Amino acid sequence: YIGSCVDVTELVNKDQALQDSEERMRVAAEAVNLSIWEWDLSKDEIWATNARRALLGLPASGKIALEDFICRLHPDDRDRVRHTINDAIHTSEDFDSEYRLILPDGIVRWMSTRGSVHFDDSRKPARLLGISIDITERKQAELEAQQDRAELSHLSRVALIGEMSASIAHELNQP
Repeated sequence: YIGSCVDVTELVNKDQALQDSEERMRVAAEAVNLSIWEWDLSKDEIWATNARRALLGLPASGKIALEDFICRLHPDDRDRVRHTINDAIHTSEDFDSEYRLILPDGIVRWMSTRGSVHFDDSRKPARLLGISIDITERKQAELEAQQDRAELSHLSRVALIGEMSASIAHELNQP
């Protein structure tokens, strides 16, 4: 009979620390409605948090290819997002983009995505890591502010015309 003993306490502690860290990250991401994703370029496979998968109407597990994501974008945004991603891969620079996402129920949501390219040992682009956040409320507020500014501008012009016509009428009545 031959045996050996190995103290795995440190390994168990590291595993627990990793689980605790992942749980904190998950809670923080859910608190701010943040989606985390990673795209493996060699496999054309995207890993995404469950929140991101649910938003896209994808099952909780299974392969997601880039085209699975692209086909869920608003048609007017698809080429621009593809171009942004390709530029990031070829220039090795971080990127950010805002785009419209069409949900399975037809609702359009605005998303903001930031990401960076990561390289393999031979310095070739291997994966993109990023985050996405729903900015629909901000976009709606911007649109409302733009409409309010346009209405205020119109009302200012109408008021100015009223003042000018009153002044002209006064001058005509009181030469």
